[in-house]
Amino acid sequence: MRRILFSCIFLALATNISLAQWEQTSGPSLGHVNAFTYRGDTIYAAMGQYGIGSVLRSVDTGATWQWLSYTLPTTVPFDAIAHDATTLYVGTRNGLYTSTNEGVSWTLSLAGVTVHSLAYHSGRVIYCGQNNSLKMTSDHGATWFSPSSPLPSSSGGYNFLYSDGEQLYLGSNGNGLYRTSDFGTSWALVAQEIPASDAYMEMMIRAGNVLFTSTPRVLWRSTDEGATWDSAVNGLPMSGGAMSMGYSGGVVIAGIGGYGIYRSTDLGVSWKKASDGLYLASMSAMLVMGNEIVAGAFGVYRSKDDGLSWQESGVGVGGTSVTALLATEQGVIAGDLDADFGLLWRTNDRGKNWNVTSSGLSTIGVNTLVEIGGNLLCGLDGDGVAISTDIGKTWSPASGLPANGYVSAMVSNGSVALVGTSGSSFPLYRTSDAGKNWSNISKGFGTNQILAMITDGNDFMIDVNSDGFFRSIDGGLSWNAMNKPAEFDPLLLGAFGGFVFASGAKTMYRSADHGVTWIEAATGVSGNRGRAMLSTNGVLYLGTNHGMFFSRDSGASWEAESDSPIQNFSVLSLAVQDNTLYAGTSGVGVWRKQLGASSVARTYSTPNSTLAANPNPFSTSLTIDFSMHESEVVGLEISDVLGRTVRNVNLGMQAVGAHTLTIERGELHTGMYLLHVKRGSQAETLKILVGK
Repeated sequence: MRRILFSCIFLALATNISLAQWEQTSGPSLGHVNAFTYRGDTIYAAMGQYGIGSVLRSVDTGATWQWLSYTLPTTVPFDAIAHDATTLYVGTRNGLYTSTNEGVSWTLSLAGVTVHSLAYHSGRVIYCGQNNSLKMTSDHGATWFSPSSPLPSSSGGYNFLYSDGEQLYLGSNGNGLYRTSDFGTSWALVAQEIPASDAYMEMMIRAGNVLFTSTPRVLWRSTDEGATWDSAVNGLPMSGGAMSMGYSGGVVIAGIGGYGIYRSTDLGVSWKKASDGLYLASMSAMLVMGNEIVAGAFGVYRSKDDGLSWQESGVGVGGTSVTALLATEQGVIAGDLDADFGLLWRTNDRGKNWNVTSSGLSTIGVNTLVEIGGNLLCGLDGDGVAISTDIGKTWSPASGLPANGYVSAMVSNGSVALVGTSGSSFPLYRTSDAGKNWSNISKGFGTNQILAMITDGNDFMIDVNSDGFFRSIDGGLSWNAMNKPAEFDPLLLGAFGGFVFASGAKTMYRSADHGVTWIEAATGVSGNRGRAMLSTNGVLYLGTNHGMFFSRDSGASWEAESDSPIQNFSVLSLAVQDNTLYAGTSGVGVWRKQLGASSVARTYSTPNSTLAANPNPFSTSLTIDFSMHESEVVGLEISDVLGRTVRNVNLGMQAVGAHTLTIERGELHTGMYLLHVKRGSQAETLKILVGK
């Protein structure tokens, strides 16, 4: 064999991994906006739904947003927000918090209260909520007190407060609309024209000399300062009350629940629909700033023409639970678990913009995404597997699989893909022709759910509920039982660098012998449940129920991504593309981190190096030669042109001298790859080509 010798030009890439900062991408933008307030040129938004909450700030009338929930609990939605001269207030479903530094840090002001609405009224901040609760503060939240007289009874509590000059209005949840001019010493029931059966008050606003209030079914209007009220439904859909309203340029704008935006140029006498540019119809919050209107629903929308047309904005809003991420040559695809939307989103610009790429998919949540042979497979939460042959533009059901199956796990090594289901007589399926045909390989597994799947080249490992871990060395055709950690419910996470990883409820495990034996590998990450794992440039990244961790010693020890807001969230999925790491979170969309240079010094090969690979290009096997000047641990990694690790082998301690090893093509597709041979803190890299 002819030996080609190369020299090395060392590129010192010594930037510490932890120096790069995580930042939230622009979506997918389905964060639910519950309330707005503004002070000067700054808008604040209280957000949340499905047990996830956040506070955001915008200094450019809603075009972009900054997350402000660093010291707030994020496990409850934030329903209300207000401010006085020095203090910002936010109400959650389990407490009321204050901030005196524009939301940088927060202090618990009232514990255990459920806050539905906040209002600033005549020098006091007042909140209302469940259990007929209403309290106010005049010392910026240091103390809170109740009105001197009993409050109006409301079996469902109170929904909103609205300050209108000397009057304070209180909207009840089932008992109508009340008004006070003495901070609650006395209350008067107004809008008695509203039927008791519909007296669930939603919101209120003043537009010039007209007052508006709404129930879930009907919008009401008063032209005599609230003395009498008439329905204001001319041109509105039947049974369509307003969830939010604004007044701009003499035009009244109403967000009608489930029907979109309507406009009135005659102070509510008549209405016309004007929802051009809106993707979702129910606007739950609205704010007018100068000549711009900012509206919030699942995402943020803006109008500069008094509500005639709208544009989605809200970069940084996020809001989705991203259970699946897939990096492709055409961009990163994110899968949303939310069954109300069930969407796939794609970004081609590092998360600056996200576009829906779900044509043909049902509105069922997405559990997992893989790529095989140029096709994309999408595992759905109750609707089987969908396949795309045009890089995700269109989708159709994959034939040969249960049509309504719950896809609990899916994995691909590039040439073979496996699908695990639950609720099916046969839980395990296999394809070797890019998803065109599938075979049932469930023999021996009964009807047990497949909880997780991982791959390491031609090796596949699966986690079968009640039965434990299994390994296949022939592409899933046959299986042998593996041992599993002693913990009750460990979950397989990944196989990298010759190690297999599993996560328990509060610790990590590692096996160097394909699951024969396991050791605890939780230094630095103890107490956290692993959710997703990825390897790139010799570094392991771990998404947990409490943020991100990384390891530079093959998972023996872990470091937290310190001083980063992502540590407040559960990370469900990971992907890497063009040296950018993406993390899909529970409830706050996709975050990204520029990896830049790693702390592992890397070298690129030129004449006189000790690293060689022959034949190059190769079609079946590749022989790699390298030399050791001192005994060190050696690792071999192959990455694709997107930076994704496709093979990782731990060669262990290698002695001084020349070494030769042969690797098989296996799952590698035709194309260019980078071969990295790592010795201690240094590495050499060589381009290799896989032919047909």
